[in-house]
Amino acid sequence: MEDKQQNMDRHKFPRIKTVNLISYEISDVYQQETEGLGITQNLSLGGLMFEVNRKFPVDTIILVEIALSDQIIHAKGRVMHVQELGNGKYDLGMKFVEISQPDFNTLWDYLQLKKKTD
Repeated sequence: MEDKQQNMDRHKFPRIKTVNLISYEISDVYQQETEGLGITQNLSLGGLMFEVNRKFPVDTIILVEIALSDQIIHAKGRVMHVQELGNGKYDLGMKFVEISQPDFNTLWDYLQLKKKTD
């Protein structure tokens, strides 16, 4: 079986609009853990956009857990851009910088199913 992750062009991932619960965790400059919840706006093999109630600087490294139907995947990502939505809400664009092969495969399967049902 071919390695799906190696066969993908890492710069061209289609974004799929999907609403999923996400939990995140960061460690700030003072080594204080910050945790929270968010909701995905879109998801791809290369990253995601999600809504949170806190602004994060670009380049912040975030550990995420994403609920995909009946499975949870884990990934590490870097904040690439932030958009203020108002009312204390922000959309964060995050690029995956680390994801295990099993979690990548789960994400791949989930996105393929979403494409068929949307």
